[in-house]
Amino acid sequence: MAAPEEDYETMEDGVVVPIGEFVPSECSGLLLYNEFIVYREEQVKLRYLVSLNFLYDDEDVKIEET
Repeated sequence: MAAPEEDYETMEDGVVVPIGEFVPSECSGLLLYNEFIVYREEQVKLRYLVSLNFLYDDEDVKIEET
């Protein structure tokens, strides 16, 4: 399900991007995340980078800092 249109923002170059909270989706797939194919790198402009640290309650899981 796409985000409501009021949660979209138009960038300086006219590109419209969804902004706001995540919306649950009913579709299932093999990927755990969105995947995009880029044919021309000059068309891509990275706006942000997100880093997540997962905390597990299982003592058998070891997490190493990099």
